[in-house]
Parts: sequence; structure tokens; C-alpha cells
Amino acid sequence: LADGAGLDDVLAGLAGVGRDGTSEGLIEDASAVAGLTPDEADRLRRGLGPGGSPAERARLRRRFVEGALARGIGTTEAAWRWEQLGVALRAAPRRADLLPVALGGLRLLEVCRARPAAALAALLTVPGGHYPAWVYVAAALRRGVTVLPPSVQDAHTDPHCPADGVVRIGLGQIRGVRLELAAAITDARRTDGRFASFDDFQSRVSAGVDEVDALVAAGALDDVDGALGRDDLRVLHRRLRWTTAAARRDLRTVRDQRPGVHGTQQAARLRDELGALGLTLSGHPLEIVADQVPDDVVQGAALARCIGSRVTAAGWVAHVTGPGPGLDKRWGCELDDGSALLAVRVPERLVRQPLSGPWVLSGVVTAEGRGVCMEVDALRALELDGGDRAVADVG
Repeated sequence: LADGAGLDDVLAGLAGVGRDGTSEGLIEDASAVAGLTPDEADRLRRGLGPGGSPAERARLRRRFVEGALARGIGTTEAAWRWEQLGVALRAAPRRADLLPVALGGLRLLEVCRARPAAALAALLTVPGGHYPAWVYVAAALRRGVTVLPPSVQDAHTDPHCPADGVVRIGLGQIRGVRLELAAAITDARRTDGRFASFDDFQSRVSAGVDEVDALVAAGALDDVDGALGRDDLRVLHRRLRWTTAAARRDLRTVRDQRPGVHGTQQAARLRDELGALGLTLSGHPLEIVADQVPDDVVQGAALARCIGSRVTAAGWVAHVTGPGPGLDKRWGCELDDGSALLAVRVPERLVRQPLSGPWVLSGVVTAEGRGVCMEVDALRALELDGGDRAVADVG
């Protein structure tokens, strides 16, 4: 936060809700549009609240539209703004309710700066915030935190920090693994020591085939038997449902992958981890569709040097807000490309499907506060099935 920041700046920075998103801000803006007096604004707040009657709301609507018309706003737009105000107020928090959220965000910010590994472990144990788990992991990796996969040999039920700057994902974070099974694994290890082999693990832990599949996908059995890799373990068990189709695709080589790992294998490995954990540890999730990413994309970390230029970027959607106010409504969106989070705004007319997963976007980079934002004028969704279906640019 910049020096001299006010309460609205603090709430926007730490609670994620700016003035325009609070009930007080919405009422103030509506009062300015319709020329309401303070008493009328207070009646508007109460009338659109849970206790307001239909008759009172009808009177308020008439007053709002008349005031908007007197200020040169057309009838259609005035009616649309009234409807949008009612929808927004039902979901908008009060500033007073945001204060404890902001204080909690400030404390988390202090912990993230001083002990990023501990903060990541806490966020994975008790999910919260605007972003999915893989975004927090990607941000922690960029800050130098080492994130280890869950392991039947070393992991606890919950994520923990075995060393300074290191986070080990917990067995309880694996989708499809019961907490009872995670506890049984740690108990068996505590009682009789580490597992000598995959057969030893099966003999000491009663796990179903689906649960073993989930452990394999998450990498929890990688260090049980050095002779067996994940592909070998899959031969012994069913292939996970969410990776069956993808693993048969013939993807082109993934750029910047580890030596000796074929692109198809790397994509399947990342799909496994994303499906089993909700995050990826062997690489960034964008590598799943790296064969579809153009060569001329600009990384998010370099956008600050491209202000005023039209560029192409790619990323995996991390968070979506919007559409924003105004007739030319735009969706606010953040994407992670492995180097940074990049903020973009997409006109609603371009949105033909939910903004989720991987995208390629083109637009002009603009300065916004101390950061940058891309004003998108063309976008293309990347296909998670390997790109067999053609996807046309929308622009």
C-alpha cells in the first residue's frame, strides 16, 4: 500500500473489495446518479435491504429513474442501473464487516513476508482467499519455497514444514484419499518404520484400488520403490479417470521440460497432480498445453516493459471478477503464466465461455497504479484434450 492510503485503499488491498464493491460505495454512486439527498440515500439503503417492502422499492425506483433522467441519462440505461444496483447491493459487504478481514489479511501478509513456507502450509491446510491452491504454490515457488509432493514415507496428514523454506504436502490433501487412510499410513510408518517396497506398503496398509491410484497420481508412492515409476505403478492399477484420454494424445515436445521426459509423459504427469491435489509440483499447469502456446508470447513478469504496446500473453486463469459497471462491461481477470500474475480486462462481448483454464490473449498493455493491465481485444481458449479440436480466435 502506498503512503497516505485511506481506508478504502486498505480494504481494497487487504480484503480484496474496493469502495465500489461496498454497500456504502454503491449507495453513494447511486445518489450521485439520481441526485438524492442524504435522507433519500438512507431510505434507498433501507428500502433495498432485506426489510424493504415492494411498495417502498417501487417508490424508490421511480425517484431514482426521474433523478437520472434529469441528469441526462436515458430511460433504458436508468432502468438498467436500477436493476444492477439491486443485484449488487444484495451481495455487497459493509465497510465495517470488511475491517476484520483486512486485519487478518495484514497479519497474513506479515507472515508471508517473514515465513513464506509456513504461510503456504497454512493456506493449504485451511483453504481460503480468492485463488485456488495451485496459484499460491506457484507464487511460493517464485519466492524460493521448495514444495515437496506428499509421500507415504515422510508426509503427515496435513501439510507441514520439515525444514526452513520447505513445505511437504500432506496425505490428507490428496483427492480420493480418506483421512482415515492418511492416518493409517502414518500410524503404520510410526509403528513398523518406513515402507521397504510397494508390496510392503500394500501388505501393511489396507487401501482400495482407487485410493492407490490417487496416491500414485499425487506422487505419494514415488519414493517407495526406486524400481517403479508412476507409469509402472499404473500398470499395476487402473489409470486415473481424469488422465485416461489425455495420456493417449501425441503432444508435441513441451518447451523447457526436464531432460529425458517426453512431452506426453510430462503433460500426463501434470494432469495427474492437478486432478489429485488441485495443484502441480512437477511444473506449471500451463505446460499441459505448451504445444498450443505461440512462440511470441510475452511473460507476465515482462509486461511492465511493454506499456503502450500490443502484445500476446498466455496463462492459466487464477481469478475472475466482473463484469464491471457501465454499458461496455468488462471482466476483470488474473492469469498465472509461471513468471507472475498478470491482470487483464476482457470486454463482455468477447466472453463466449467461462473464463477458466488456459488462454492466449492479445491486447494493449496499460499502466494501472503501480502495476500494469492488459486491455484484451482478442482471446483464444487452449484445449485441454491436446488441441485436437480447432479453436478460432475471437476478436
